Amino acid sequence: MRPNRLAVPQNETCSFDLRHEHVPYFANPWYFHPELELNYVVLGTGTRFIGQSVERFDGGEILLLGKNLPHYWKNDPVFYRPDRPSFSEAMVVRFTEDFLGKPFLELPETRRIQQLFGRATAGLRLLEPIRSRVATGLFELMDLTGHTSSQKEKSPLRGGLFY
Repeated sequence: MRPNRLAVPQNETCSFDLRHEHVPYFANPWYFHPELELNYVVLGTGTRFIGQSVERFDGGEILLLGKNLPHYWKNDPVFYRPDRPSFSEAMVVRFTEDFLGKPFLELPETRRIQQLFGRATAGLRLLEPIRSRVATGLFELMDLTGHTSSQKEKSPLRGGLFY
C-alpha cells in the first residue's frame, strides 16, 4: 500500500505545527510529509509502522521521525470497542529542518543537530533521561503557546506523575 502525502498546515504566526490528540484510538492513515515529526504517545498501546519497521508501541514513548518517512500508529483492538478501558493520547510537533531560520543549521555549533536530523531518516526512539525531559518540555510548550485542548487535563501523566 502506498502512503498518502499529508499536507501539514502552514501558519504564518507559527514556525511549527503542534497538536495534542486525545482520542478513542489513533485514526491517521499510512502517510508521510516533508516535515520532521516529534511524536510522543502519552497513552495507548498497539502497533506502529515506520518505514519498513513494524513494532509494538506503548504509552510514554517518544520518537523523532525524519522527513518523508511513512508512518502509522494502530491501536490494539480493545481501543475500538465501545466499552474501551481508556483513550489514546499523543502530542505531535511537526517542523521543517530550517524552522529556526536557514542560517541556523549552517553554524558550526549546530553540527550535532544536523547529525540528529540525519539519523532520524529511519526514526529515532528517545531514551532516558532525554525522553523524560522532552516529555516535560512538550507539556510546557503546550502551555507556552496557549494551545488549548479541553482534554489535556485528563491525562494522568500531566503534572509529573510519569516523569
